[in-house]
This record gives sequence, structure tokens and C-alpha cells, in this order.
Amino acid sequence: MDGWMDEINGRMILLLLLLLLLLLQAIARHVMGVHINASGSGTSRSGDATSSKSSSVEGEVSLTTMTKYIAYCRTKCAPRLSACLPA
Repeated sequence: MDGWMDEINGRMILLLLLLLLLLLQAIARHVMGVHINASGSGTSRSGDATSSKSSSVEGEVSLTTMTKYIAYCRTKCAPRLSACLPA
């Protein structure tokens, strides 16, 4: 009776590993696509050449502005510990 249960459990483990592999591949493709499109290569998903200005979304912050903002926050807004704590 344990023989067929072991076989089913083995098959389920293989199926779950296959699904996990497919999920990881999909995530990797998505991340690579985001980084390739963010680098300003000028191509859309369909492969057509587009200008980076026309593909920007309204309200989207440019990469240079975000980099400057993060650098500012690191220098000015870092949390500080003091010796006096409020009671």
C-alpha cells in the first residue's frame, strides 16, 4: 500500500519542481525585460523602435531624478540615534 503512495508523492514533487522552475523562468524574463526597457534601449515589447520620451508614463520619475533623490535622502534623511529618548 505504501508503494503507490510513494510513487504519487514522487510524481507530485516532480510536478511541483517543474512548476517552480517555470515560475522562476517567468520571473527572470520579467526582471530582465524591466531592466532592458529601463536602460533606454528604445525598443518596446513588440520590438518596434520608439523614443524613450513617448514610452514614459505620466507621473513617472526619471532614473536620474530618482538617483539624485536617493543620494539626497541618504545624506539628509538618515535616521539618527540620540542619547536622550522621549519618556
